[in-house]
Amino acid sequence: MTVVAHQAAAELERRRRAAQARAESITLREFVKEAWHVVEPSVQLVWGRHLDAIIEHLQAVTDGEIRRLKINVPPGHMKSLLVGVFWPSWMWLRAPHERYLATSHTATLAMRDAIKMRDVVRSEWYQRTFRPDWRLRGDIDAKGRFANTVQGERYSTGLTGTITGFRGDGIIIDDPLSATDAHSEAVRTETNRVIRETLSNRLNDPANSWMVSIMQRLHEDDPCGMWDDLGGWETLCLPSEYDDELARKYHPTCIGGGDWRTTPGALLFPERFTPTVLESDRTILGSQGYAAQHGQRPAPAEGLLFRREWFTLVDRADMPLPGEVREKAISVDASFGSEKDTASRVAIGLWWRDQGRVYRVAERVEAMSYTRTRAALVDFWQRHGQPDVYIENKANGPALISDLRETIPVIIPIETGSRDKQSRAHAVTPFVESGAVHLPRGAAWVDEWLHEVTQFPRGRNDDRVDEMVQLLARWKTPPPTFAESPATRQHGARVDRRDLLLGRR
Repeated sequence: MTVVAHQAAAELERRRRAAQARAESITLREFVKEAWHVVEPSVQLVWGRHLDAIIEHLQAVTDGEIRRLKINVPPGHMKSLLVGVFWPSWMWLRAPHERYLATSHTATLAMRDAIKMRDVVRSEWYQRTFRPDWRLRGDIDAKGRFANTVQGERYSTGLTGTITGFRGDGIIIDDPLSATDAHSEAVRTETNRVIRETLSNRLNDPANSWMVSIMQRLHEDDPCGMWDDLGGWETLCLPSEYDDELARKYHPTCIGGGDWRTTPGALLFPERFTPTVLESDRTILGSQGYAAQHGQRPAPAEGLLFRREWFTLVDRADMPLPGEVREKAISVDASFGSEKDTASRVAIGLWWRDQGRVYRVAERVEAMSYTRTRAALVDFWQRHGQPDVYIENKANGPALISDLRETIPVIIPIETGSRDKQSRAHAVTPFVESGAVHLPRGAAWVDEWLHEVTQFPRGRNDDRVDEMVQLLARWKTPPPTFAESPATRQHGARVDRRDLLLGRR
C-alpha cells in the first residue's frame, strides 16, 4: 500500500472514530437542533423552554429512570417531531438494535412521523456525521415498517390497526384520541381498551421496556385519565398558561423536573404563542376547546354547561331549618351494577325548596347493586323525614319504583322522553344561572359535586348531573299550592298530592 493510501485509510479511520465519539456524546438537545434542517429545511427552529423540559424526561426514559411517561402539551409545540421523530432517531445512535412501536389515532399520522424518522436516519447529514456501522435494510423499508441491519426496527400503525405479532422495546403513543372522537363514549372506551389490553402486551420486557404518550387532555376519561387511575405513570403537564392547581397535582416528577413557572398565567412558549395568539385561539376554539388543548383540562376550571359561579355557597346557619322548609324531595339516578363497577354508580340527593331558593342538602353516591340501592334509598328517606322521591322511569327505575310503592308513599316516576342528557341539562341552565341553587358551605361532598357538575359533559361521571337535572326540571317553576289548586277551587274536592305532581289533574 502506498503512502497516500495509508494516509487516506488513516484519515478515514480518524473520521470514523470521531463520528462514533460524536454519536456517543451528542445530547438529544444538540441532536434536535442539528437535525432540524433535515425535516424542516425552510422553517427556522424557535426554541422554547418547554422543549428542554420534555427532553429532560425523554432522557430519563432512555436512561431507565422512567418506564411510563405521559406528556400533556398544547398543539403547535413540536411534540410529535420531538417524541416521534428526533428522539428515536437519536436513540438509534446509542442502541440501534432497539425496536419501536409507534401509534396514533389514525394510521396517517403514525405514518407521517415514521417517514420523517426514516428521512433523518438515512439522510446524508446523519450518515456523514455519525457514520453508523449499520444501514437501513432494503427488504424491510416501507412507510409503516422499516428496519436496520442490526435488528433495530420501527413499526407504525393506527391505534386500531394490526399490532399482533410485533413486539417493541418501547411504545410511542402520539395523540391516541382526536378532539372529535373525545366526545364519543364508545370511541373513548375502545381506545382505552386497546391501550390497556393490546398495546401493554406488545412490550418485549414488561419490567424494563417503556411507554411514552404525548397528547392534549380532551376528556376526564381519556387515556391520561385511565393512567391516572391505574397509577405508575409519570406526568409532565405543561399548559399554555401556568396553572397552579395542575402544578401541585403533577409536579415535580420523579426526576425533580416539571413546570418551572410559578406565576399564574405565565406563558409556556411566549416566543411563538403570545397573548395575542392565545386570545385568537381561545376565540376560535371556544372555552371548552381552549381548556382541553391549551389548558390541559378536559373542561374549563369555571365549568362548561354549568359554571361554578352559578352555584351559591351558604353557611348552615343561613339555611332554613328543616321544619320550616316548604318542600323536600329526594332525587335518584338509579344506574345499577356491581359494587366494583364505578360506571354504575347510584346518586341519591336530598333537595329543599323554600322562598324561591333550592338547596341541595345531603347525598349518598356510590356503586351499588340493586339490593343495596333499595336498602340505601329507604334508609336515606327515613333519615331525612320521608320526603317525596323522584326516580327516572327507565332502565332499572321501574323495578325500583314498583318494589318501593308500599314502603314510600310518594314516588314520582320521571319521564325523560327521547331527549339526550345534554338536551335535558340545557333546559335547566337558565334556572341554575339565576343563582337559585344553594349548597351548604363546608359540606364534605360539595367540592366533588361541583367538580362533577361543572365538568359535564366532559367529565368521567354524570350521575349527580342526572339526579340534579331531573329534580330541577320540576322545580324550576314555582311550586303548586296544593290547598288552593285550580282543581280544588273548581271541584271543591280534595286533590291527591301525587296526582298533582304527576299532572293527572
